[in-house]
Amino acid sequence: MDIAAATGRVPVLTSRHDGTLIADVATEWAGRHGQPCTLRLTGPAGGSFEFGVGGPAFEIDATQFCRILAGRAAGDGLLGMPVPF
Repeated sequence: MDIAAATGRVPVLTSRHDGTLIADVATEWAGRHGQPCTLRLTGPAGGSFEFGVGGPAFEIDATQFCRILAGRAAGDGLLGMPVPF
């Protein structure tokens, strides 16, 4: 996303490629914080995930979710749990 912004290009995301990567990041994130939650990621690379029962529900753009977990944008609560990737 940073390269696309720097070069003035619009990124082309797909559920097959980017969605698979983002699903892996979401699973890693859930394992790191260890709390139940529901996650709905919007956009072409998004998806819906349920980790445990109960807990907070999040709805956020898939690319913004990754930017937050990578420390490139601010996140509160469980979204403050970084995932190095």
